[in-house]
Amino acid sequence: MVLSNAQWFVAPSVVELSAVSNAVSTSNATEYTFSSQALGTASASRRIVVGSSGHLGSGTTSISSMTINGVSAAQDVAITPSDGGSHLEIWSAAVPSGTSGDIVVTWGATLSACGIGAWAIYNAASSASDTATNKSNPLSATIDCPAGGAIIGYAGINDDSDKSFAWTNLTENFDGEVDPYWFHSGASDAFSTQQSSRSVTVVVNATNVKGRGLALASWGT
Repeated sequence: MVLSNAQWFVAPSVVELSAVSNAVSTSNATEYTFSSQALGTASASRRIVVGSSGHLGSGTTSISSMTINGVSAAQDVAITPSDGGSHLEIWSAAVPSGTSGDIVVTWGATLSACGIGAWAIYNAASSASDTATNKSNPLSATIDCPAGGAIIGYAGINDDSDKSFAWTNLTENFDGEVDPYWFHSGASDAFSTQQSSRSVTVVVNATNVKGRGLALASWGT
């Protein structure tokens, strides 16, 4: 049998993306366990991407480890927000099994609160294709993304009033109060075509911002 050109064609793989969960804890702690978080559909090609940040009274700290459904994750990108405060970081791990599981974030110092946002990505490479950070006002950074890839953004601010986040060039998935002084937000999109120096901006509507940070990461296949 002779196969036609159409029968020989194999569609190129693309990164599939889903925002699956976000949560906060207002406990004073170094280690935070966010129990039974939604992880999306189990798959051998699934990676879970987690953004995390929190409120630190003074000085700076960073995440020392993270596990996702028992799997050790690795840091993809991190930034210390302007005017101090805790790090704001994105980590990820290959997590093929389970539709829900614990996300455990361990910091190098005690925070008064911690937040997370999680995404499931499928058919993605084992490491980020590109990363970017920013802590100016407004938050803005440019990032590259391969064709068929995806970009995930995570932002946080230290403020003592109500807040809102307005994302440009990524679709907002969530925002919320981590505690009365720290707020976070996440956004993401998948792209069929290559993105070169895609500009992502986050405008924060707040009256007394003391610190801010934005982290971006992209994945190809």
